[in-house]
Amino acid sequence: MGAATPSGTYIITVTGVGGGLTLTTSVTVIVPQPDFSISTSPSSVTIPQGGSGSSTVTVKSLFGFSSAVALTVAGSPTGFTNSFSANPVTPSAGGSVSSTLTLNVPSSVPTGTYTVTAIGASGSLTHSVTLTVSVVTPLTVLVSTDKAAYSKNSYATITVTVTANGSPVTGASVTVTVTDPSGRSSKLTGTTNSSGQVSLTYKTGSKTGMYKVAAQGTKAGFYQGTASTSFIVS
Repeated sequence: MGAATPSGTYIITVTGVGGGLTLTTSVTVIVPQPDFSISTSPSSVTIPQGGSGSSTVTVKSLFGFSSAVALTVAGSPTGFTNSFSANPVTPSAGGSVSSTLTLNVPSSVPTGTYTVTAIGASGSLTHSVTLTVSVVTPLTVLVSTDKAAYSKNSYATITVTVTANGSPVTGASVTVTVTDPSGRSSKLTGTTNSSGQVSLTYKTGSKTGMYKVAAQGTKAGFYQGTASTSFIVS
């Protein structure tokens, strides 16, 4: 059977003749219909209220499929909006093609876990895959130093404040990365108190110039927050 053989079920009869005998047997051959599969990566995403997240939707050709596939999303909670980086998509025969699905979540959507369905359709063929979306409250992080400028080999106090919806977050893990003018980085860590704050001490080196400070706050059930500042050593 050639590549142009229509899909379907075929019965092939094989006959053998010899020594005055004739024997036959039948072989059933199934030629599958061209088809496609659809998948997402990752299969679950975490998105902060008022933020966005994405997953890659991949359409894979099966049995020589090479037609356009239209992508849609079903099951999105009220307020969700979505877009595809490419739509429709057309895989080459035996190949695959991807499109990035971006989900936007307004701040009004309640926190929780939602199931969104990505659907691919081409003619009479329709396939779908589910995507788990966890909507969480974002952390707001503020970082400051006790002074704008320091002398060499002195001590800087770096204060990080972590809040969520305007309220202090207790027990948030804080990581502060200080990068000196030469590019050398140092990490400081701490945990916020009942006021949502933690103060960390950094000893400046002998390098003069601008020191960059990057702070990150994390806590289970929240979306991480970041902030940055800088100070001068002269």
